[in-house]
Amino acid sequence: MKKYKLKPIALLVAGLLWAGLTQAQDLVVTLTNGNIERFAVANIQSVKFAATDMSLYELNGTTNIWNITDIDNYAFDVAANLEENLNLSTDKLNVFPNPCSDKATINYLSNFSGKINISVIDMSGKQVEAIYSGEHNKETEITWNAKQNNPSGKYLIKIVSDKKVITKPIIIQ
Repeated sequence: MKKYKLKPIALLVAGLLWAGLTQAQDLVVTLTNGNIERFAVANIQSVKFAATDMSLYELNGTTNIWNITDIDNYAFDVAANLEENLNLSTDKLNVFPNPCSDKATINYLSNFSGKINISVIDMSGKQVEAIYSGEHNKETEITWNAKQNNPSGKYLIKIVSDKKVITKPIIIQ
C-alpha cells in the first residue's frame, strides 16, 4: 500500500473547508514575537505557502504576508481565551475613496508600533511611488495625491513592517 504525505497547503485547505462547514471559526496565526493574529474563516478567500512566506488573501481585497521564519504556529480555533486576547494583533488597512479620481486617504490601524513603509505598486509588482517611511504608533493616516504621478488604472497600496506585508487594491479613475 502506497502512503501519501499531505503538504501544509492541503491541510490548511482541508481545515478551511471543514471550518466553513461547521461552526464559525478563526484561523489563528501565532508569530515568534508573541503576537497572535486572528482571521474569521468566513472572511478568508485563500491561503498560500511559498518557499519563504505564507500569504492570506481576505475577501475584502486585503493581503497579509508573513515570512515563514516569523510564524510560530497556525491553527483553527473557535474562541480566543483571555491570554490570547492580551497579545492579539489587530491590523486594518482602509483606502478611501476607492475608486478615487484625485486624492485618497490611506488609514492603517494596528496595535503594532515601529517603522513602516507605505508604497504604491502597479499590477506587475513594480513600485511606482513611495508614500511614507517612518514610525507607526497604533494609527497612521496619509493623504495621497493619486493622480499626481500615476495614470488611471488598478494599483496596490503596500504597507511593510519588520514582520508583515499588507496590501489593498485601489483604482485610480
